[in-house]
Amino acid sequence: MSKNVFWIFLLAFVELNAINRDSLWNVFNDKTLPDTIRIDACDELRMFYDESNADSSLIVSKIMFEFSKGMKIEKWHARAFFGLGYSYFGVGKYRDAITYYEGAIAIYKKIKRNSGLANCYNNIGLAHLRMGEYEQAFDIYLKAQNLYHMIKDTTKKAQIINQLAMVRDYQGRWMESLDLYYEALKVFEDSKNKYGQSVILLNIATIYDQMKDEKKAHEILIRSLNLKKEIEDEFGEAIILSILAGDYSDKGDYKTALEYLNKSLLIFEKYEEKAKIADAYCGIGRVYTNKGDLLKGLEFFKKGIVLQKQIELRTALGMSLNGMGELYIKLNRHTDAIASCSEGLTIAKETGNLDAEKANCRCLYMAYEKVGDSKQALSYYKKYIDIKDSLVNDENTREATRKEMNFGFSKKQLKDSLANMQQQQIKDLQLSEQEAAIKSERAQKIGLYLGLALLSILGAVSYRSYRIKKKDNLVIAAQKNEVEIQKAEITIQKHLVDEKQKEIVDSINYAKRIQYTLLANDTMLSENLKEYFVFFKPKDIVSGDFYWAAEHNDKFYLAACDSTGHGVPGAFMSLLNIGFLSEAIKEKNISDPHEILNFVRTRLIDSISKDEQKDGMDGILICVDKRTGKITYAAANNEPVLLKNNAMITLPKNKMPVGKGEKTDSFTLYTVDSQSGDILYLYTDGYADQFGGPKGKKFKYKPLNDMLLDINGLSLDKQKEILSAAFDKWKGNLEQVDDVLIIGIKC
Repeated sequence: MSKNVFWIFLLAFVELNAINRDSLWNVFNDKTLPDTIRIDACDELRMFYDESNADSSLIVSKIMFEFSKGMKIEKWHARAFFGLGYSYFGVGKYRDAITYYEGAIAIYKKIKRNSGLANCYNNIGLAHLRMGEYEQAFDIYLKAQNLYHMIKDTTKKAQIINQLAMVRDYQGRWMESLDLYYEALKVFEDSKNKYGQSVILLNIATIYDQMKDEKKAHEILIRSLNLKKEIEDEFGEAIILSILAGDYSDKGDYKTALEYLNKSLLIFEKYEEKAKIADAYCGIGRVYTNKGDLLKGLEFFKKGIVLQKQIELRTALGMSLNGMGELYIKLNRHTDAIASCSEGLTIAKETGNLDAEKANCRCLYMAYEKVGDSKQALSYYKKYIDIKDSLVNDENTREATRKEMNFGFSKKQLKDSLANMQQQQIKDLQLSEQEAAIKSERAQKIGLYLGLALLSILGAVSYRSYRIKKKDNLVIAAQKNEVEIQKAEITIQKHLVDEKQKEIVDSINYAKRIQYTLLANDTMLSENLKEYFVFFKPKDIVSGDFYWAAEHNDKFYLAACDSTGHGVPGAFMSLLNIGFLSEAIKEKNISDPHEILNFVRTRLIDSISKDEQKDGMDGILICVDKRTGKITYAAANNEPVLLKNNAMITLPKNKMPVGKGEKTDSFTLYTVDSQSGDILYLYTDGYADQFGGPKGKKFKYKPLNDMLLDINGLSLDKQKEILSAAFDKWKGNLEQVDDVLIIGIKC
């Protein structure tokens, strides 16, 4: 037997035994084997974990990607990119998934492999769809559809038509969606693809439900459920049960609704489908809300919304925020309802989801009416009516009914179809018997050849390897799903240093708890300030920015500082700076802010700047005399701003850090000329330096001060909410570049 034939048969052996996970690891780790055999075993492992453990699949994909870098075969580079994209998608990181799919596309274009290109475009389209980027999804799906047409893959082409229909469905363009769904259903019926039919029928039922034709929606939903049971599609059954739960909830049968949703949730968790888990949480929240258990409903809504934000499931998020907003109205928390539905409305507009836009407008109308803002209430009511009229009208319903009749939902056509189906089944049975005989003969030949090859291979394999394989087969026959996952984690840990990373992260989290105990607490701030807010958003787990407070000799001190660095190094510096501030005030009895900063600078230089290091901090330290109300401060590089008589006043600062710098002059003591009702803002540079917006530029200080001026009439709690929302919107999908700290104090 030639060497090439030997490896071909070994590869066949690996594929036949793909269920043997540990044997695949053994093949991958055997450096005597060709790289193509080893990476193929790794790819089989990735696909194995795709079905059972998404996190493990991602780890294996990373191993495969690193291994492929040393290979010269381009198709394997493409498969490694594709595998990593697929695994990132599985854990809900859609942006990362798109990045790696695009890497695969570049290679597939170069080697002219249209099937690989089509699969990449298909998956990128689904990623855009999950993130609510509908037009991008539609355009990408069209590329995939053309490629599947070129390679004559009818099933995949029908699946793409279904995806195109889903895009239009999510956008509220129901008639376009129905056109596409019926086109896809025709293809699946012609090819007798029951799974495809069940999916399309489920989607069509959803359209009818949105159009308030509940009877027709239920009829088609049951047809889909029967097909799911027939083909034993457990996951598909779970989806339909979760939908039926909504029907039972609407009818007041909350017990059955919760039973169906909890059953669905267990299946979604089994498959680690985070999007569906989030949907189930929000569905349970709606049932508890309808039942009148509002706090329980709020608990599940919050769990679902957190997960939807985590995996950027923006389409569902728009509706979930609406559901939570309506719940807040029932709890008489109208301000919370306005905040929730305003966020939901923004997302609905960005994603083009008219249904969610309508629901949030309706909720906002009711919330503003409750708080007595008739102008806003009327505005949102008009928007609600306009969107409602555009979505549901008589023409839509008539057109949907016509499509159903033309397609063959009438009783007469159904009867004719059944007769034809019986005749076709007889033909299929005869054909199947012929094909079975041919396949049996072919299988015997293949089995004979493969058996001879395997005998040769097994004769060359060591006795130890044989014992390991035999033991593995016995273990696989006995192990269950929970043990399978545990063993997968143990095996993967042999290849990565995950445990060490976990120890590091745990240590950092513990350091975070220590750092937060040293920050100014709400009790101290509330006792010494009339009204205030603290917007604190670290870049990493621990922070270089910090806010610290102390009381001493009838004086209250508050510092807002930015230590050198962020993350762990910044956190070390912040702890050091806090210690020196406390030492200056509590031990050295230094009372004036400028002298306190002078002391801290000296301590920093003596402690850590002997090797010309320039670590330290920028910041503002204010002192409030409790007896007179007088406010003094010192400022290093960061200046406070005072909002006085609807004007923003930038207060002076010293242009030097607290630490080793070009200047070592004494810090200046300043006095704040404030009156009751003025607002003093202290902030670091993180907010102004954040990149974002349509052009990816810095936010800058002037827009920040302008925004503070615009919102000065609102409560400080509301100002904090607006600052937080504006920061998240500006940052978008970009990485946060620095720690963020803004403190607002009403004088």
